[in-house]
Formats: sequence, C-alpha cells, structure tokens
Amino acid sequence: MTIVKRIMEMSPGKKRTELEEYFGLSAKNLKPTNYTITINKVKYTLVITENKDGFIGFCKELPSALSEAKTLSEMKNNLRDAIKLLTTNDNKLF
Repeated sequence: MTIVKRIMEMSPGKKRTELEEYFGLSAKNLKPTNYTITINKVKYTLVITENKDGFIGFCKELPSALSEAKTLSEMKNNLRDAIKLLTTNDNKLF
C-alpha cells in the first residue's frame, strides 16, 4: 500500500490532490524506502518517504502507526514510539 493511499484512508473526505499538496507528495516524487526494526523480538517494516518538509511514514504491520518528522532519525524514533504504544499491554493508556 502506498503512503498516499494509507493517508487517504486515514483522512476521509479529503481529495487526493489536497493530501498530496499538504504532504508534498506526488506520483513523481513518491519514492518510499523500507526499513526493518525489531521491538521485543518482533520485526516491523517502516515505509518512509521524503517530502518537501522532511519525512512521512507508517508501519506496514501496524498501519495506524503513522508519523511525520524533519529528519530520518526522528522519523524512525517516532514510528518506534508509536509501535510501542500500539503494542503495549498497559491498559492505563485508554
């Protein structure tokens, strides 16, 4: 699933062109890169692409783990934190 499609699913009612413009994406410059990280012995795939303002990305296995950041390092850390929050057994979050 492409990043644009994932963002469209998370933003009902928005037109594709509005989302592409907001995130600085288009079919011409959309070149996602996959990174693999391991958290608690489980491997996750991060799909990250660069846009005009930095980076956006999501986790393939947990599509609701979605973030944006100024640097690639910050993006990876944001997604790692999102994955940890989504996979925690701590019921105090909700």
